[in-house]
This record gives sequence, C-alpha cells and structure tokens, in this order.
Amino acid sequence: MSSRVLSCATAVVVAAALSGTGTAAAATGDDVRAAPMVWQQSSPGNPLTLDTSGSLPGLVAEGQIFVAQAEELYVLRLDAGHTYAIEMAGSPTDMGTLSDPLLRLRDANGTEVAANDDGGTGFNARIVYTPVTTGLFTIAASSYGSATGSYRIRVEETTEYADDYPGHAGTQGSLMIGQPITGTIEYGADADWFAVQLTGGQTYVINLEGAPTGRGSLSDPLLTVHAEDGREVGANDDFGGTLNSQVTLTAPTTGRYFVSAQSYGYNTGTYTLTVSTSGGGQVPVAENK
Repeated sequence: MSSRVLSCATAVVVAAALSGTGTAAAATGDDVRAAPMVWQQSSPGNPLTLDTSGSLPGLVAEGQIFVAQAEELYVLRLDAGHTYAIEMAGSPTDMGTLSDPLLRLRDANGTEVAANDDGGTGFNARIVYTPVTTGLFTIAASSYGSATGSYRIRVEETTEYADDYPGHAGTQGSLMIGQPITGTIEYGADADWFAVQLTGGQTYVINLEGAPTGRGSLSDPLLTVHAEDGREVGANDDFGGTLNSQVTLTAPTTGRYFVSAQSYGYNTGTYTLTVSTSGGGQVPVAENK
C-alpha cells in the first residue's frame, strides 16, 4: 500500500499512515487527539501550514501498531535550517498503550537521517532534527521488541539544539584509533554513537572524558560499546576514582563496532572520546553503509 503525501509550508502536517488507522490535525487548542485524519493531496499552491496560535501549536497524530516492529509511515515537509522536535509517546506518558515506541526519520531518497528509541520520557521516542535542505521527509512509527499498541506523534518547531550524532547504527560519527573526537550531550537521554572497525583478538582501551579531567563539561560520562548487531559488549560508568568512563575490550571478532557516549543522571555537556590500542598504529574508520 502507498501513502498519500501532504505538503506544508512551515513544516508540520502528517500524511497518511499505511494502516489507515491514524488520526491527525493541526492543533488549535482543542483536544486534537480525537480529530480525524486530514486526507488531502499535496499542492504546492495550497500548502497546509503549522498553526502557532493554539495552546498546542504543532501537529498531533495518532496510530496503532498491531504487529510488533511494523511501521506506520507519515510524510511531511520540513524547511531547511529549522529545527523540529518529533515525539512518539505511548503508555509511559498515558498517550497510548504502546510501551516502547521507536521512531525513524527518512529523507526523500529513503535514507535514514535520524532515529531514536528512548529519547523521550520513559521509553517514549524523541528526535530533534534540523534539515539541511527543504523537502519531504517520512516519519516511520514503530515499536521496540515485541511491543504493540496505540501511540501519539507530535511534531513542532523548537529552539532546542539538534543532536550532533544520532544514537543508532546509522550514525555519521566515526572513530580513528588514537585520534580523539569531541561531541555534546544535548539533552539528558541523548546518546552519541560512533562507528569503528576493530580487529578480532586485539585489545582496545576506550576512554570517555568530561569535566573530571577537563576534557569537556560533561560531569558524569557513561560509556557503552555495541557489536554491529546492537548487542552490548562492554560498558562503564566510573573508572579510576573519577566520574569518567573507560572500557577495555578484546574484540571477539573482526568487524564494525559502535561506541556510545552518554551521561549518567541525565546531565548535559561536552566530552572527549578516544579509542587506543597497546599495539599502536591506526585502525581505519568504519564507513556507514
């Protein structure tokens, strides 16, 4: 099945959910959760625009995940240079029955540009994104694991900082052995992922530093390492008598791994991340595919 596409000049109108069960409306201060889906073909000469006059400015849509990890797709137009907050909420905030929402955002070519699992309250999902070019984007609403149920999506412009590195395997962040990289935890649940190619049997030392050693402003870094399939293979909060984090990992197999920089206690700030090996030299950066 294909979805109809709606266009909006300022950024916020959802099109059709593939299942046809969703509802959407531009907020006007009323309870828009009960409003019907706005079925309208896109028209450059007659775009739907964001309503900023109501008590709930933005766009609200509702849908239902009947099969675990299935996707409902919503198409909207985003403007270059504007920052948008996209939140998918379920049972954690009484906005539906879905216990663990999962959000993905794709550009007009179908390339994933952002994704989030638990960036909102509880297990709700939340993306903050600033497009480089104006165009149509697709929100893919799904669920983590075996979760099913109803949800609500809200899209609005925001003055928040967009995330510098996404917290998933589609990240543009990459690491070179022995070369530090810096980043920022913009909000409490933020996770910045970096890809790196590791050699099986080789031991690596991964350091995430912030305020404790003057290598950033993040007060309590939290570090995790994931295999290419997403499995956690290493983690640390506090190391060496400080609040910095360090993981020593002997790679079980040669391949692509992901290093995740986070904060403990929902703090924000800057950090420095370094991967080194006692054998010296450099390991090529993993290219995203």
